[in-house]
Amino acid sequence: MIDSNLTPGLETDLYRFTGSAGQRLFFDSRAGGSSATWTLYGTNNQTIDSCSLTSDFTATLPGDGTYILYLNGNNASGNINYSFQVDDQSDVPVTNSGFGTVQ
Repeated sequence: MIDSNLTPGLETDLYRFTGSAGQRLFFDSRAGGSSATWTLYGTNNQTIDSCSLTSDFTATLPGDGTYILYLNGNNASGNINYSFQVDDQSDVPVTNSGFGTVQ
């Protein structure tokens, strides 16, 4: 579980992790402001998925390599607290690396 905040509310936090082709990940928003989005970018900087930080999403990774999860704030008047967890829902789970450290 990741618990952090966007301070100020216009900040962007980045999380890099290594994934494998076909890996199916569930991005579970536990708490987040409606004034923020999260976007998953693939190994070629393509958008895999993007939605409000108040919503969950599932993504199947298209290839092996490094992925980046961007959490973007859009609140000029205050901070945005957030909490999320990423669960591997692949048939054979693969250990993720990189979560827990803001880049």
